[in-house]
Amino acid sequence: MKIEKVNGLYRKKRITPNSKVPFWLWISVVLALSAGIFVVAYETSILQSSQIPELNLARKHSYKIVAVGDIACPPDDVNFNDGQGVSGACQQKQIARSIVAEKPDGVLLLGDVQYERGVFEDFERSFIPDWRNITAPIFSAAGNHDYGQGNLSGYKKAFDQYMPNVTYQKEGKTYYDFNFGQWQFYALDSNCQYVGGCEENSEQTNWLTSKVISQDNQCSIAFWHHPVFTSGQHNTQPDTSYGQAFWDILAKNNVDIVLNGHDHDYERFAPKGVSGESAESGTREFVIGTGGRNLRDFGANILSGSEFRDNKHFGYLVMTLYPGRYDWEFKGIDSVVYDNGTSLCQ
Repeated sequence: MKIEKVNGLYRKKRITPNSKVPFWLWISVVLALSAGIFVVAYETSILQSSQIPELNLARKHSYKIVAVGDIACPPDDVNFNDGQGVSGACQQKQIARSIVAEKPDGVLLLGDVQYERGVFEDFERSFIPDWRNITAPIFSAAGNHDYGQGNLSGYKKAFDQYMPNVTYQKEGKTYYDFNFGQWQFYALDSNCQYVGGCEENSEQTNWLTSKVISQDNQCSIAFWHHPVFTSGQHNTQPDTSYGQAFWDILAKNNVDIVLNGHDHDYERFAPKGVSGESAESGTREFVIGTGGRNLRDFGANILSGSEFRDNKHFGYLVMTLYPGRYDWEFKGIDSVVYDNGTSLCQ
């Protein structure tokens, strides 16, 4: 490049249309610009003529939540079958795989995650291998078998070591709350002897009362292990009283849904009031103890308000939560929907 003197200063000579630039260079620039313009025009034409996918607006304000309890056989169970289970027992692997396929926004564990005594090594061999594939946030309420050693050491160690997406306590307490959008959740611990009691005016019920009062006008769900209402084999057992004070607080304050496990069956009740009476705008209870361990017969006493029962299929509850309403499905590991419905919040 030549240097020229301009206004007393020496500068590199500028390239202008009259400059002696090789013809082949000008042709290359023109062709490159033309090609770019053609590509942009072609892609714009394709986009304008293609069918644009419709946005699923419902999923932008709804949440898919899966709930189940009573899950993993111990590895020394005669039906464990190297984790594969048999047709009537130890189906924890199939339940986990089905839940993975659901792609939920959250999963609720309703207790008795690992039988028989919640030992860490049993978690490692039975529950963890397939359930760790669930990447959605998981919220757990402990069951009596999780406390099988008198504490939750195996339960906590398994989650801490292998499944950091699991919440099982907050601030050192195994009862806690969280939310998905406008839906408020209360995870409770009905293993009363280990948590300082569950009765009225216990630390846990006082906490629950303060929470439900402060969350007025939200749709809400509470879950713990032992059901207050059940037509299953625990129907006449004293452990149905463990969550009674919870129920009284929740029903009085218009909590919409209660989820439990413990009985190895699926049962859905009509909405109930504080005393368990039918109430058009009461609290609806689901029992979902169908998570894999085994299935059991219902008792001879079918409770009033029991609207649907299933003790033939391992499965889980799928809830789709919208502002002001919810849908539910009880879905088997065969992908068949055995129960479904919809309801408004209170």
